[in-house]
Amino acid sequence: MIRIPFRLRPPPGRTLHSLGRTFASTKPADLTGTQEKGTRQKLNFHELKHPSKVPQRPHKSTIEGQSTTTRIPVDAQTVQLLERLSLVDLDSAEAHRTLEDAIEFASQILSIDTEGVEPLYTVLERERLTLREDRVTDGNIQQDVLSNARVTEEEYFVAPPGNIPLEQEPRNPYALHTKGYFLMAMMRLLQPGKSFHGSNPALLRMLTASLSSSGSNLPALPLPKLSDTLNKLLTTIEPHVDREGFSRSKSAVEKFMTPGGVGLRLQKLLEERAANRKNWLSDWWLQSAYLEYRDPVIIYSSPGLVFPQLRYKSVDDQLRYAAKIVFGALLYKRMIDHGQIKPEMMGKAPLDMAQYGKIFGTCRVPGSPADSLLYHPNSTHIVVASNNQYFKVEVGSSDAIIGEEKLLEQLRQCHEMSRERAEPVGMLSALPRDNWHEAYEVLRANPANNGTLDAIQSSLFVLSLDYEIKNSSGDDIIDACHLLIHGGGSTANSGNRWYDKTLQLVVGPNGVNGLTYEHSPAEGQPIAVLTDFIINHIAKGETTKGSDRTLPAPQKLTFDLSPKAQTLLQKAATQHDKLIADLDMNYLHYTGYGKNWIKTQKMSPDSFIQMAIQYAFYKLHRIPGAHYESAQTRMYEAGRTETIRSCSNESVAFARAMLTPSESAQTKVAKLRSAVDAHKSYASKAVQGYGVDRHLLGLKLIARENNISPLPELFKDPGLLASQHMRLSTSQVASRYDAFMCYGPLTADGYGCCYSPKNDDMWFGISSFRSCPETDTRTFRDHLRAALDEMFEVLSKVSATASKL
Repeated sequence: MIRIPFRLRPPPGRTLHSLGRTFASTKPADLTGTQEKGTRQKLNFHELKHPSKVPQRPHKSTIEGQSTTTRIPVDAQTVQLLERLSLVDLDSAEAHRTLEDAIEFASQILSIDTEGVEPLYTVLERERLTLREDRVTDGNIQQDVLSNARVTEEEYFVAPPGNIPLEQEPRNPYALHTKGYFLMAMMRLLQPGKSFHGSNPALLRMLTASLSSSGSNLPALPLPKLSDTLNKLLTTIEPHVDREGFSRSKSAVEKFMTPGGVGLRLQKLLEERAANRKNWLSDWWLQSAYLEYRDPVIIYSSPGLVFPQLRYKSVDDQLRYAAKIVFGALLYKRMIDHGQIKPEMMGKAPLDMAQYGKIFGTCRVPGSPADSLLYHPNSTHIVVASNNQYFKVEVGSSDAIIGEEKLLEQLRQCHEMSRERAEPVGMLSALPRDNWHEAYEVLRANPANNGTLDAIQSSLFVLSLDYEIKNSSGDDIIDACHLLIHGGGSTANSGNRWYDKTLQLVVGPNGVNGLTYEHSPAEGQPIAVLTDFIINHIAKGETTKGSDRTLPAPQKLTFDLSPKAQTLLQKAATQHDKLIADLDMNYLHYTGYGKNWIKTQKMSPDSFIQMAIQYAFYKLHRIPGAHYESAQTRMYEAGRTETIRSCSNESVAFARAMLTPSESAQTKVAKLRSAVDAHKSYASKAVQGYGVDRHLLGLKLIARENNISPLPELFKDPGLLASQHMRLSTSQVASRYDAFMCYGPLTADGYGCCYSPKNDDMWFGISSFRSCPETDTRTFRDHLRAALDEMFEVLSKVSATASKL
């Protein structure tokens, strides 16, 4: 990611609006005919504020005594390369002709004898320049400037991709990370008006350096030293046990580390495994964390992502918006297939991009004792779910995507053919995995169902066109959370899903939209990036022409349910409704401040928010909460996640100080900064693969793989188990829009809390289980809001005191 800061005032007489190419930016449409239209701002060089000595129109001339130069043709490949470097479209005959004219004119200079001629200081050095008062008449327009960008990150422009590959043939979607992206894109924004010369070696290196993050070139996931992991483990156990308990944990660690003992033996086996593969964990992680997991994917594993809510006037508005969402997703799929996804960076380290290639065409399949994954990245169809019925809809290959209007026609046909509500067969995929496997085998036993199952599993994704949504909570956003996590129940839209699909886009009739995704192939951030792309595509209001080829009509997919299948479906409805009734969802849209203010306090926004969550839990329950935060380890090949253990001795000390009236504001702030620093330090180690939990998992799995039993006593230690009972399951999944992710708690007595911090506000999706008498989502939400307020107040008080000194 190229990030261009806009913190400096523009040069006198120059507005930041005039720098570089501008991009349209509009708010998401409400599809009622009042959509704000994006306007691509164009610079009018004939209406300059100040007279210019630079010619405003091309002036063709020849050098005296020189013969006419040969016109140099410019082929299509050269044009494409120039477009990538300059971000200028040359897609018209006039532009092409002007380019050739410019080359013809400039080539005359090659024959001039410049021997002994000193270079000009400026081409205008013999002209008298018009002087004016050096007075700034604009500035402080950061938000106006940033509104011109297609993509922003905090207060930065994100440069568009540069060297998009010329080859048109489809490429391996899992090799996304082999394509680099030039840094040329926003150079003009860095120093407006300054010329850059190709003879500048530093500039040339910058222009030609690519952000290649080839999976084969990424480093191997490191295996931490056993002593380092166990020392960190003891530190994270300490907040959850008393002195006697900590002493027992310390003894268990020392016993595990005894020379010649089981701990060192397991570590050696792990080292041998790590020596033979670039990621010693990835296969294990997919199996143990996901495919062997036997609880339902809904609530326990698969998140929902809530889009900004819209308002429709009619069903056709709903279908039109659905066509836009589908087309946006297909455009993103095309970028993946063509290797055009910009490699992500963590500082200077490129990240593994393989997860992006697994978003589309992937499906989980129930099995016993473990599930499996099917990949169909080259599929050319989606499945539309409407009123519990399924339709196969052809959408074309990545090079021939059908346009929005043709998609709309297809969706209208699907809607018309699904007037009657069908049996909620899709709800079977929300069962506990062993129960779903049993039902799946019953469905497969009937050959009439195989074509339907194959079509669903091989689709790029599922689009769910939901029907009536009951506003059971009285809050549309809370209802949206429920809808996108589990569908709302057997009599609502839970059967209008296929929960094994990696990606399901959901478009509701009341403007509740979003997606749900099956977690095993990818983490949340690639899904959030896709979300931002779709919302931005719709917000721009641009019509991207797709293929106009004739399409087959949507194919209705049917199930033939045997009596046994009917019985299993009835049981599934009962189980499903009982499970979702236990889920208590809420959200917090905090508008007091956002990332920008936290940065003014010289603190990491993520660490600050984590400490707010810690403080809210401690204030509510008066005990430290074992706290999971997901850290991505994608700087390594096939990297997934590591656990950030956010509860620390420092976080507990901070929470206690905040609850002690006699403590001074200075002491509270000092303890807050100490807690933030401790979290930031642990998080830094975790993203580098030096956390605690994945190493412990590896030791446990290598013991099982080598039939080492009984399990070492360390893994039964009460202190270790207490630190692993993560009552707080948190994750930052950032979106540029008012979109946020939500999921269920990790433990029966815990909370789920996923957040999206923005510049000046924050979104939190919060959950707990109603059956636990100790937890209450609304109360936790209120404590979290209060924690954020109190942290602001104490920091502001200390800052105000310091400013008076």
